Amino acid sequence: MKKFPVDPQDTQAAVNSALEYINERLKSYRLKHKDELKSSLMAEESLLRLMEYADFSKVRAIFVKVMRIFGTVRIKLSVPGEKFNFAETLGVETVLADDGMPDTQEVIQNIVMRSFEDRLAYSHKNGRNTITAVAVKSTLERMYITVAALFAAVVIGVLMKSFAPAELCMSVNSIFLERFNTMYMNALKSAVTPLVFFSIITCLAQFGSLSELGKTGGLVVSLFLVITFLSSSIGAGVFMLFRPGAGIYALTSPAGAVLPASSFQQGDFITSIIPSNILAPFLNMNMIQVIFLAFALGGSIGAIGESGKILLDFFEACNKMFMAFTKALVALIPVTAFCAILSTVLTSDAGAQNLLSLGGFCAASVVGLMLVLCLDMVYVALVGRVSPFTFIRKYSPVMIFSLTSSTAGCIPLNLEYCGKLGIPRRLYSFSVPLGATISLDGVAMYVSLASLMLAEMYGIHLDFAGIAGVIVSSVILSVSAPGIPGMGLICVAVLTAQLGVPSEAVGMIMGVDAVLNLLRTPFNNVSAISTSLVASSRMGVLDLEVFNANA
Repeated sequence: MKKFPVDPQDTQAAVNSALEYINERLKSYRLKHKDELKSSLMAEESLLRLMEYADFSKVRAIFVKVMRIFGTVRIKLSVPGEKFNFAETLGVETVLADDGMPDTQEVIQNIVMRSFEDRLAYSHKNGRNTITAVAVKSTLERMYITVAALFAAVVIGVLMKSFAPAELCMSVNSIFLERFNTMYMNALKSAVTPLVFFSIITCLAQFGSLSELGKTGGLVVSLFLVITFLSSSIGAGVFMLFRPGAGIYALTSPAGAVLPASSFQQGDFITSIIPSNILAPFLNMNMIQVIFLAFALGGSIGAIGESGKILLDFFEACNKMFMAFTKALVALIPVTAFCAILSTVLTSDAGAQNLLSLGGFCAASVVGLMLVLCLDMVYVALVGRVSPFTFIRKYSPVMIFSLTSSTAGCIPLNLEYCGKLGIPRRLYSFSVPLGATISLDGVAMYVSLASLMLAEMYGIHLDFAGIAGVIVSSVILSVSAPGIPGMGLICVAVLTAQLGVPSEAVGMIMGVDAVLNLLRTPFNNVSAISTSLVASSRMGVLDLEVFNANA
């Protein structure tokens, strides 16, 4: 932190020196011109606000620190003084000058500070008032932090296994790591269902009529189902082309491995869409039934007059609440990733051997995912009639970030990026939460590929009709599954049970599923956003100027 001495008789000189230093540092980071100007203005107004409450009787200096960490640039300003209410100083009330007229400069300063409110943080410690301003926010910051956490977990895990007693490693894992991961997953599960429910209900109210809603909803759902079916077909095609799994017969399922059971029956799927109990879908995390309730209730709000407006305000408040809850959970992803990888390193003795043995399956899965991406790009180009390369370039930060998140956990970020792609809000606020459930194309491809491979290993050879049945079942299962980690493996367990494969067979791919689960998430997200893009383009509501801007 750089120190600028202050002469109480001439404080402006120190302020000018501090601002000159800040501008030099911002220039050294080679920011965009508009970001540099905005950051300089934010720093100047923040420093002037601190000087209003300055007390240089003890420490006669201004403290400034400009730093860039993981692509995010922050400006930290600290001036000695008594604590004040920073939020109140951001008001835009009219200030009167000596002549009784509004003080234009003061009003402008208040407006400027108000516009930067979400980028400013105030604190008071050790007799200093401090304002930290986020000059430039990197969309990849959390990804960088998460990758660093992953490497740290591997290093710490290897050191602990090398030098610490095995009992200590197991105790750390069972007492801290497993419990934290379990609590995090429970919190994520509790947020996903109401987030999808309230997001769909609130967005339904934006449509002017039921006919408009039916046209938009029908188009979006149809596109989701078609692209998911094609993705599942890719999984079957990759299996028939590469026949993975030839070298993993010797593997056995992990001791004590237990997979959640499911009562999925393909023939009863349609009748099970409508729940008999309004609370049961939330308690059982039955996403298809939750979506049905959201459509039914959301479409009924407009029919009850003024009472509907009261309910809509309540649903919107609930939507914002669960969105904030999900964002808070996303912020904990680096910690969760650290605990999960460290737990794996401490408890796995044959992970590397299993990974090598299952290399063919992993390679086939990666090929399948890349083909799903190619399908999405062709889909955007031919059906959406926009540049798929522009789409991928603009959406790539979310793809990279989602490697360390989940499909449901990326809902807030996907909503933000849909706006940057020129998709209208009333469409993406509907399609994104819906796509996080019924457009898990990475899961559909994986379930189809893994189920066929395990069936082949146990001597169950399927004809064309049998493979077609697996494809349809994979689509139904992926549509029914919430977008949270581990659902792909559960879907494989359900489908292989239908095919007559022993339950312990799924244990063969457990060792690599955690890695493949990370890879599937970006492709789940791409499919959902590409469908939103295509739907908006086909409806003629895509803002092409925004889509092509800063490509």
